[in-house]
Amino acid sequence: MLVVALMGFVSGLPLLLTGSVLQAWMKEAGVDLATIGLFALAGLPYTLKFVWAPLFDRYVPLALGRRRGWLPAGAARH
Repeated sequence: MLVVALMGFVSGLPLLLTGSVLQAWMKEAGVDLATIGLFALAGLPYTLKFVWAPLFDRYVPLALGRRRGWLPAGAARH
């Protein structure tokens, strides 16, 4: 359970860093509010993953193929 908890923490870390810490650093550095707002859009895919992930599971993206096609060549054969 500790490993699962650690993995959950680490997977959420990029959202935390792009969401709050980066904004605080930019504010202290004197970056204007409009630029900080644009950087906040970097977290949007993480926030909306519950919307687009089922679509990728259901429909085949034209250029990408199914998920097993995204794996390295050796891993896809097993």
